[in-house]
Amino acid sequence: MNRNPRFLRLSAALVAAGLIIPASGQKNDRAEVLFEAARQKELLEGNLPAAIEDYKKIVANHADDRALAAKALLQIGRCYDKLGKAEARQAYERVIADYADQAEIVAQARNRLATLTPRGPSPSETVSRRLHVPSHYYFYGSVSPDERYWSYVKSGGERRGLVVREIITGHERQVAEMPTESNIAHSAFSPDSKRIAYHLQRWDPPGLPHQLRLVNIDGTGDRLLLENPEIPSVVPQDWSPDGRHLLAVLRRKDQSNQLALVAVADGSVGVLKTLDWRMGNPFGGRFSPDGRYIVYNQPQAYDPRQEAPRAYDIYMLAVDGSQETALVTHPASDYVAGWAPDGRLVFVSDRTGSHDLWAIRLVNGKADGLPQVIQRSIPMGYERQILQGSFYYTLIHNQREAHIGELDPVTGKLKATPAPLTESLPGRTADPAFSPDGRHVAVVSMTPKRVEVLIRRLETGEERILHAKELALAYQVRWTPDGKSLVISGRDTSNRWGLHKVDLDGSVALVVPSRRSVGIYSISPDGRLLYYLQSDSDGRQGVLRAKEFQSGVEKEISVLQVTGPWGMLSPSGRSMVLLPKVENGTFEVMDLPSGQVRKVEHPDVPMITTAIAWGPDDRYILAFGHRRAEDPSSRNLWQISTEDGQSREIGRVEREHGAWPTSVHPDGKRIGFHTDKAIAEFWVMKNLFPAQKASR
Repeated sequence: MNRNPRFLRLSAALVAAGLIIPASGQKNDRAEVLFEAARQKELLEGNLPAAIEDYKKIVANHADDRALAAKALLQIGRCYDKLGKAEARQAYERVIADYADQAEIVAQARNRLATLTPRGPSPSETVSRRLHVPSHYYFYGSVSPDERYWSYVKSGGERRGLVVREIITGHERQVAEMPTESNIAHSAFSPDSKRIAYHLQRWDPPGLPHQLRLVNIDGTGDRLLLENPEIPSVVPQDWSPDGRHLLAVLRRKDQSNQLALVAVADGSVGVLKTLDWRMGNPFGGRFSPDGRYIVYNQPQAYDPRQEAPRAYDIYMLAVDGSQETALVTHPASDYVAGWAPDGRLVFVSDRTGSHDLWAIRLVNGKADGLPQVIQRSIPMGYERQILQGSFYYTLIHNQREAHIGELDPVTGKLKATPAPLTESLPGRTADPAFSPDGRHVAVVSMTPKRVEVLIRRLETGEERILHAKELALAYQVRWTPDGKSLVISGRDTSNRWGLHKVDLDGSVALVVPSRRSVGIYSISPDGRLLYYLQSDSDGRQGVLRAKEFQSGVEKEISVLQVTGPWGMLSPSGRSMVLLPKVENGTFEVMDLPSGQVRKVEHPDVPMITTAIAWGPDDRYILAFGHRRAEDPSSRNLWQISTEDGQSREIGRVEREHGAWPTSVHPDGKRIGFHTDKAIAEFWVMKNLFPAQKASR
């Protein structure tokens, strides 16, 4: 039986289009394809009705594959369960009755059945509904307390800025514009739903502190509330019930984070709690209904072996500073969602293996009893809010497509925005890397379940897909000079970060362990050395090292300040370019033999916004960026000299989120890059607490 992932995905497309009818020997393959497609609709797209229909087809048409049919029927029950439909019980009962030979699946059905409420009529069913799919979207919107409005940031198109949408009518208006070289992030409605606090990030000139601003929902009265050079970032979380204070997260110059109250009248700041930089940002802050307490998420204890704390607990802090309580602590992650109408704290937890809504009663700032499940298997969305018994959330689907662009031999410019490199892994290919002989290109692909590497022969289009079973996350691809292996930055299934060598048979070996992902690394042209930048625990200083592949011997090349997240070794192996964290019209070039670093100014394109790729002769780099006055919703591709910074625009890629060059073909006539596009869906889950009365 053919289990090749490429075969399954290609077959899925053809079967769905009705272009092929499988022979009997292909029947099980077709069932696997349909099941994978249904799972994607359920888990990635959140399109539960469509997933149910696909699962039903598997049960009806592939009854001979009893294991798969039972799994499909179980998923039907789970989908109905998420929708709050009574059909969930019927599906689980059918699994138990009709598939007794599938013991493991029957056990899961029994467990799910036990969690359902007893039979009987329900006065109001829990239902989920998609409210809107914005065409241009950036993170961090919010819903007004009266549930009439939704705020979000429009990131592209003719006008970029903070938008307020009437949920029922769909009418939208822009209430705040985003100036050039700025971005609006978080926003929060006032208790009376008439004002919005928002966070304005500014990048020109570099080093400007962010602003906390207020605006009325009709767009009038926009005013600055807080701007302080000692506070580079200030992010609104919630309003106090009386509307007099904003709860905000402050980032200080020493990288410490603070929970603070900002007076709406005059912008004065009262710090409630300071967290060490190693703990990361507290977030999800909410006032209690009576205004006496604040609940928030805090990362669990810092572990220097991990890239970042991987789980979160929930704490409660008295506004007067008299007490702090760890409300919800568990090895899993728990996230504040809001308050039930009866005053219980509602949170999202993955402690059962799925994301569920839980609630816990609080008395005098402490937990009273154990938390209880109120809704199982919810989508793990963003911007989660509980309002009047309804659960609002945003689903984000990221589409990443690898491309190969051809440069015009006369002008040297990118001919046209090319089509995606492959149709085998739609919406999830990135980091294209050309092989040393120029005959192949490799791209990495990730799903929540697996990491794959697609290798495509450029001349014929022939493809093969490697399933890197030992990898859980993968970010960048480099070929070894002999063309027999790849080096990938990421994390393996044993939770080990670092650089991993992937042979073309799919086997994986960790070659450089690290506390975090390695973003700057390259391989010497002779294949003997692996250069990588090992940053210290706070990411401010790094050691450039070289490791011999064969012996494993390492040596230190240079100690340098970590100026930015991207760097790459030149084709000759003699130079490395490093981009700064702050977009200031410069980058650095290090001469590896001597360790000397020189700064290169490129005033024509001061805003380099993405990773870089070297040209084949060490004389230039390619980078996406734009001039200060240009719309950052598009990405211009620039060729920049590494000697004197002379720049010329060679192409433009329209984008929703980003565009990233990663590789130049050895012939210098083709470039590999990938684009990112975030598709957002605004959802609500209604009637979670139909019998409760509001306490706020």
